[in-house]
Amino acid sequence: MLTAILGPEHRKGDLPNPSHSKSFQEKQLRQSLELCSFVLDSINGEEMDQDERHRAQRTLHLRAIIYHTLCDQREWADLFRGIELALNASCPSRAPPHTTDDLILAVHFVGALACVNQVGPMTPCLEGAMKITDELQQNVSPDFDVFDFVKTNSDRLLGIIGKSPPILLSPVEALCLPSAMWPQKHALSPDSVSRFCTSGSFRDGMGVTTGRLLSTLALRIAEAFRVNDFGPDAPTADLFGNLSKFRPDLSIALLLGYVGLGLAPSPQAFKELGDLISSIGENVTRVVGAGETGPEMKLDVPGVAMLYYEVGIKAPC
Repeated sequence: MLTAILGPEHRKGDLPNPSHSKSFQEKQLRQSLELCSFVLDSINGEEMDQDERHRAQRTLHLRAIIYHTLCDQREWADLFRGIELALNASCPSRAPPHTTDDLILAVHFVGALACVNQVGPMTPCLEGAMKITDELQQNVSPDFDVFDFVKTNSDRLLGIIGKSPPILLSPVEALCLPSAMWPQKHALSPDSVSRFCTSGSFRDGMGVTTGRLLSTLALRIAEAFRVNDFGPDAPTADLFGNLSKFRPDLSIALLLGYVGLGLAPSPQAFKELGDLISSIGENVTRVVGAGETGPEMKLDVPGVAMLYYEVGIKAPC
């Protein structure tokens, strides 16, 4: 029905392209919103199975894109809700549920380990001793849960994030982030995500859809930040209850973009992340491969951005 409303040019894709908004009639978009709302209203939020949860995610993403095309600020709420449906997919009754704040803390924690200690995010279950600062240390057991850890240490982590420059991760590290952040039993674990694939089971699709939601949210935050749309009098100033611990900026967009790429890699996602990195405008560098691991290599903002462009060009569609 949505394909019929939005037109045959979108038959092969999930979402209308906002750049083509001039080709849409507002009436068609309003009809699409009504259908999306009907689908969401028909799903019981407290008793969703995995198929229904993924259906809700896809519908929320589509509705967010349509809202964006109509310059309707309700797109933000749909993006956050779609992401948080996946964060709590393996334990819907968790109280309190995981939030986008928790996701940002988790990816910053894992990403900082890759940068500071050269402990790659691909390390299964983050085994071994891990450290962000001298004050934050613990030995990690095989059943280590990143999200439980960041909830327990949120105050310390928030203090560190507030003083940290943007984290520069290589494409390989970004692709491996889900391996460190979620256990195998989770719907977003690597075993549940189809790499470079947009089709498959509903469980596979949840990872891909979550990646798209995260990439879209990262793009929207970056766009709004560049035009200073988060000021006290800006139209988006009060729309970030889901980010109660953070002020949206390019660093936050970058963290969300890393996870989005890791869950749903595509040439477009690589390009968008390269654009985002190249725009951060800070003198951030990172040394990798020092000492016994090989020759030292210094990565700066332009160099890391170029890595994403190069990988995106070579990535399968």
